[in-house]
Amino acid sequence: MIGLMTVSRQAILAKCKIAADRSSHFGVSFTSAEVTYDPFENEYKLLLISSAGRFELAALHHQIYQGIQTAQRNVAIPYRPHMTVATNPDRRIIEQLDISFLGGFPLTGTVRALEVVELENSRLHHRRTIPFGGLR
Repeated sequence: MIGLMTVSRQAILAKCKIAADRSSHFGVSFTSAEVTYDPFENEYKLLLISSAGRFELAALHHQIYQGIQTAQRNVAIPYRPHMTVATNPDRRIIEQLDISFLGGFPLTGTVRALEVVELENSRLHHRRTIPFGGLR
């Protein structure tokens, strides 16, 4: 998920469509979990950290942040390819989560599309699924 507070929904959807059209599906694996603090949302997050597929995830992130979104990217905080699986303002709650129901590491899969969501009233709302256009 990428935070783009001052960009219109239509602009970000168009940006994601361009990035998806340039991308092909790719494999990912997540090999560890980490609790981190997000100063922008003032919450702690449980992240699954990517190993395989991390370069492709980083390239997508970079494409989406190019242009008018660049000002919202904090270069002091490097992007680490991950999947957020939980958020909460209380670190203890995040640390107590049992992720064993996800199965064991590594967790593997294939990324075939961008899922565009919007955080509104502290809830995520699905806006669009944009399939990748490239073939592999």
